[in-house]
Amino acid sequence: MKSKEEKDSSEEGEPDYISQVRIPPYGITRFEKARLIGLRWLELAQGAKPMVEVHPGDSLIDIARREVETGILPLHVRRHLPDGTYCDIPLKVLIEAERQLRKRIRQL
Repeated sequence: MKSKEEKDSSEEGEPDYISQVRIPPYGITRFEKARLIGLRWLELAQGAKPMVEVHPGDSLIDIARREVETGILPLHVRRHLPDGTYCDIPLKVLIEAERQLRKRIRQL
């Protein structure tokens, strides 16, 4: 039997990203986001092509932030557990899980 949350997400036709994140927190943390933005900024500074539309006046940090927040980068976040194991979670899954959580909170 599915819970109410699972029914809601399956009715909309969108997958349940929250259940794909095995190690909480279910969204991306501010520390993970900062590290990914810094990593992408460095790549852009070294000549990588942006994966989002560049607007006039955008700095490299603005472009990197927009790329991370849209989840289009092919990156994974590695989360470690106290027992030494870890789980690699795709950036897109973390971003979509965070959006779903915010959407559910707004519905309350």
